[in-house]
Amino acid sequence: MTGLDPNSLVPIATAIARPAESHAILVINMSRSGVGFLHSASLFPCERVRLMVGDRACELEIKACRRLATGCFLLGAERLEPEAG
Repeated sequence: MTGLDPNSLVPIATAIARPAESHAILVINMSRSGVGFLHSASLFPCERVRLMVGDRACELEIKACRRLATGCFLLGAERLEPEAG
């Protein structure tokens, strides 16, 4: 890695600009700390998304993404805010 300054590197999620969009997903696992779901597009670890369930929103950070088939990705995400009491 000659010539690279480690201080100039940015996380990949910062470098990827995505437009605000809505997508339908299939939630396959949900807990207090995270969500597992199927999506038609891949997302990178550290990307942040908002999951809407009815009128409630949950901020998530992508932790894992695995391609299962063409246009089918298994994603794991962790909750960013604590659960409201």
